[in-house]
Amino acid sequence: FYQSWVKICNQNKIEFKNKWGGDFAEYTDMILKNDNSITSQLAKLLGLHVSHEYYSMDAIFYSDEDLVINNPKNKTWTKTDGGIWLTSFQIAFEHENRPFGIDGAYQEICHLLTLKANLKVLVTYCDKEYLDGFVADLNSAIPRNVLDNTPILIIIGYEDAGEYIWRGYSIQGYLGVTEIH
Repeated sequence: FYQSWVKICNQNKIEFKNKWGGDFAEYTDMILKNDNSITSQLAKLLGLHVSHEYYSMDAIFYSDEDLVINNPKNKTWTKTDGGIWLTSFQIAFEHENRPFGIDGAYQEICHLLTLKANLKVLVTYCDKEYLDGFVADLNSAIPRNVLDNTPILIIIGYEDAGEYIWRGYSIQGYLGVTEIH
């Protein structure tokens, strides 16, 4: 996923340059909200579908096999009017423009901890000089007794000499942090 994220972001370098550090709503739309969003492009590249705001997650990536099939004999549920029901999640994805403070990255880590998914991802931002401490701090938010030992992939973006850099880390609480290349 990390390499796919970097590839898609590099393909959208001009749009990133135009929106990075500007209006948070426009930047979030580029990542999540429009038909050609980064998450939509990722889903296509990964051969998955994406749903935004399912279970209040920024994005859930799923396969055809994850869909509940509408069975006309089943009378316990009604049509979704275009919505979906999923039996499992391939990727649970959160994006946080403002990682610091009470509503920042900690909240997103906790949200990811509550869901079962094959992969959990948080994309956020931090100045390069604070990167190592920030990652360690995020890792410390994972309690020792968490039931789901799925690591969380943290992708952190920062600007360095006019270039947009992405770094990936797998965090697993007391089991540690691994940088992904």
